[in-house]
Amino acid sequence: MHLREYLWKHKITIEEFAKSIGYNRHHISRVMKGEKKPGKGLANLIEKATNGEVKAEQLLQAKGWGSE
Repeated sequence: MHLREYLWKHKITIEEFAKSIGYNRHHISRVMKGEKKPGKGLANLIEKATNGEVKAEQLLQAKGWGSE
């Protein structure tokens, strides 16, 4: 599952999610748009915060890292 889909499914804003993992909305938004590739630490944090619904491996390998 892509991060954008996860947020929509759970009715969570990018700002709420970003704050919950200690990042700002702009950074997470850029990752979701594919403008910025997440590092391993952020990818693992996203996987943990989404209870594994968004996989770190997918974030690290995908083109358009969160929005396809």
